[in-house]
Amino acid sequence: MRFKATSAHLVFVVGLCFAAVPVRASLVQLNAPSEFIGPVDTIDFDDPAEGSAANIAYQGLGVEFSTVGDAPVPIFDWTRIGRTTTSPRNVIATVSSFGGTFTTFLDIHFAAPQFQVGAFFGNDQAFGGYTMSTLTVFDVDDQSLGGFSVTTNDNTSVDQFLGLLSTTPFVRARFSNNGTSLSVVLDDLSFSATAVPEPSTAALFAGGLLVLVAGIGRSSRKPR
Repeated sequence: MRFKATSAHLVFVVGLCFAAVPVRASLVQLNAPSEFIGPVDTIDFDDPAEGSAANIAYQGLGVEFSTVGDAPVPIFDWTRIGRTTTSPRNVIATVSSFGGTFTTFLDIHFAAPQFQVGAFFGNDQAFGGYTMSTLTVFDVDDQSLGGFSVTTNDNTSVDQFLGLLSTTPFVRARFSNNGTSLSVVLDDLSFSATAVPEPSTAALFAGGLLVLVAGIGRSSRKPR
């Protein structure tokens, strides 16, 4: 009995392709905002007044901020103190002024799962001990999915970008640095809930689909 490929077989094999591919996290580092895939939401921190806390100021966008002990994460007018940032004037920083404290990490909590996140970052003082910044993301079970680190400029400008794309959704992102008593400073935080397919999964699926379609074409052309 000769096998004849039909559209029903196509649906069945496509299902097998997806079922056979394990789901796992895959991260891609983003080095500039232009590398985001699809639309993103961006917070430039310029609307609230200097001195206000960013912790729950952006709940309407589904974003909250925290640091050690849930201390306030102040909004600063970075240009007022003679420093540069990517979108003047305000930044957020985990520094001691405005009721906060010096901390070396800043957590971003998302009400809805996200797949991409990134921001411009800097430091509140030129200091030789601050040489590395890291972005890590965490899933709904608060398990780390991994992240990326970059060597930092030793200046007070918010002028470097660090971001990532994850094929597994995350609900928390952490920016941290390796300094001692130094703050994390961010501007132009961008994030996206747009899911991006696992590259290897997409390639496997496409390859299997092409082979099957070719087989169906050959079967339909055989003389009866």
